[in-house]
Amino acid sequence: MREGAPRVDATARRYAEVITAASAELAKTLQALRAASRHPSGAAAMREMRAQLELLFPTGLLAHVTPTRLAHYPRYLRAVQVRLGRAADNPQKDAGKYEPFGPLWAAFLAKFEGARDREAAWALRWDFEELRVSIFAPELTTPVSVSLAKLAPAVAALR
Repeated sequence: MREGAPRVDATARRYAEVITAASAELAKTLQALRAASRHPSGAAAMREMRAQLELLFPTGLLAHVTPTRLAHYPRYLRAVQVRLGRAADNPQKDAGKYEPFGPLWAAFLAKFEGARDREAAWALRWDFEELRVSIFAPELTTPVSVSLAKLAPAVAALR
């Protein structure tokens, strides 16, 4: 039992670190969304970003998301903030960027819950978050190369 204690402590500290970082960035994101909601431009993008946040922070978050993945959440949230600012300034440009993303995302969501290969479904789920960063806040960079062209066959193959 003494051998396991250091691992438990290290894991608990890791979770605390990534949750604290994600929580701080979420607070900034929600504040930015509240401020942006006073302006009519970018309303469609704001609705989509709120839906994104609902999926990023579901009930039972820690049952589905590892500390390694949670460590990416601050970047995902900063990308939402960047997109929010740009969408408010130029909603047509944001809509143009979302246009090819939206149908593929919807196709993925339609398959996600019923997917038999849960590991592949979750991997694809995270690839979509990376794609959002790549499309809407490319200056934040992604650790993996993603594109609509790469994700489309993966969504089609998801069963």
